[in-house]
Amino acid sequence: MMQQGNWTQVKLDSIDKELNLGLAPMPINDDPALNDKIFVDVPSNWVVNKHSSMKQEAKDFLNWMVTSETGRRYIVEEFMFIPALATIPFIPDQLGDIG
Repeated sequence: MMQQGNWTQVKLDSIDKELNLGLAPMPINDDPALNDKIFVDVPSNWVVNKHSSMKQEAKDFLNWMVTSETGRRYIVEEFMFIPALATIPFIPDQLGDIG
């Protein structure tokens, strides 16, 4: 048992792709009515350092990651991240058991 998120799917798959994985809800509020869901969020946030000497290049790369076919494929199939943008299509099975 571990308290992590779907960002660990790639590592778990490297151990055994056939692991039988599941989720257990973790209370996030004292009100039982609010604890009947599983809390999810995007697995990472990418930003550009305001002090970077390569701000435009970093912005171009981030834009490429979410607009190009290759970048979007990596987010979903290689990183197994839940896409943060609705413009990144995916099939739930691509995200593994946790996602």
